[in-house]
Amino acid sequence: MSAAARRTADRDKLKHVVTIMLNNDETNWETHDVMLALTHFGVDTFSDLMMMERKDIQSLVVPVAGTVAEHPLGFTEVVPWLSTRAPVSAEAEIEHWNKTVKISRSDYKEFRDEAFWHKWSEHFLLTVKSHRLSHLLEKGYVAENPSLDRIQREWMYKTLCDTIKTAAGKSFLTQHLKNSETHLFWEKMSNHYKTSMTATIRSSKTLTYLTTANLSDGSWRGSQQNFILNFKEQGRIYNGTSVHNKYSDGQLVQFLEQAVSGIPNLSGARRVDMLARSAAKNEDTYSFEDYTASLLLLAAIYDAAHSGTSRSKGNSRRSSYNHELIFEQDNENHGYESHVHDFDTTVDELLEVHQSDRSHHSPFDRPSQGPRKVMMNVATWKSLMPTDQKA
Repeated sequence: MSAAARRTADRDKLKHVVTIMLNNDETNWETHDVMLALTHFGVDTFSDLMMMERKDIQSLVVPVAGTVAEHPLGFTEVVPWLSTRAPVSAEAEIEHWNKTVKISRSDYKEFRDEAFWHKWSEHFLLTVKSHRLSHLLEKGYVAENPSLDRIQREWMYKTLCDTIKTAAGKSFLTQHLKNSETHLFWEKMSNHYKTSMTATIRSSKTLTYLTTANLSDGSWRGSQQNFILNFKEQGRIYNGTSVHNKYSDGQLVQFLEQAVSGIPNLSGARRVDMLARSAAKNEDTYSFEDYTASLLLLAAIYDAAHSGTSRSKGNSRRSSYNHELIFEQDNENHGYESHVHDFDTTVDELLEVHQSDRSHHSPFDRPSQGPRKVMMNVATWKSLMPTDQKA
C-alpha cells in the first residue's frame, strides 16, 4: 500500500470515530465542531488522535470562524555525507587554550611600595594562576616532571627578581637565589607582610583611618564617589590583612556613616534606607554593600552638579588645592605640589599632615641668596642726618 493510500485509510478511521462513534452526520462531518477543534489542534488522521493525551483532549476548543491554526513543521536538517564535524574533547580545548595564551613577564606589576602589598599580592597570585604556575608557590608540591619544574622555577624566580623592588623582598630573594626556591621565598615574603611588626603597624594605620576619617574636615581632595570607594577598599584591605580582629558589615556601616557625617547629601542616607526597608517590610540584613551603593548614588549626583563633570570629549576636570608663600627676599623657585585623592590613594597619604613648607621662605632662617632691602626701626631712621636718609 502506498503512502497516499495509507493516509486515506487513516483519515477514514478518523471519520468513523467522528460520525459513527460520536453519532454525527456523515455529510458535513468535516465542518462539525468536534472535527474543527481536532483540526485546529493539529489532528488530521486517526493516528494523530491516538497520540493525544488527556490534557490535550480537555484543552480542545472550537476556533473562531476564519481562524487558521499554525503548527510547527516537523523536519530533519540535511547533513552532508561524511562532513559531520567530530566533537572536540574538553582536554583538546584546554590544550588549545594553553597554546593560545602566551606567558609574559610584563603581566607582572612591580612591587615598590609596601603600602600596596595587599593589592599587589592579589594581582600577583591572580596572574600566576592564569599562567598555570600556582604550584610553584605551593609548599610541599612534588613535581612529576623535574626538568619542566626546574625551568618554570627559574623563569618565575627571574620574574620575581625583576618585579620586587622593596628592601625586604630583595633580601628574601637573595636567600633562595641559588636553587630558585620560589615556594620558600613566597612563604617568607607573605609571613613578613602578614604577621611581622610592619604588618601590625600598617594594620593599625588602616584602623586609625577607618575610625577617624571624615569627609567634612577638608582633608580629602577628590570627589565624593572616590572617597566612598576608597573607604570601602580600605575596609576590605583591613579585613583581608587582619588575622583576628575583622570588622563586620554592621561595624563598617557605622564607621562609614561617621565618616560622611556633616555632609548634607550623604549624612541621612542610612536613615532613609532604613525607613524605606521598614515601609516595604524588608527584613533582610542591611549590609555594607547596600549602604555604599546608596551613598554612591547620592555622591554621583553631587559630583555631577558641582565638579563640572562634562566628559563628552573624554576629559575630566580636577580641582587642586594649592597655595604658595612668596617673600620679597626669596628669588628661588621652589614649585608647588598638587594632591588629588582617588580610589588608589594609600592610608599613609591620607593620614599625612599637609603642612606649609616654611624652611626656605623665612628671611630669618637663612641668609638671602640675592639683594635685599635694609630694614630698621623708626627711631633709628629719625636719628640719621637728612643727607644720610637721602643717600
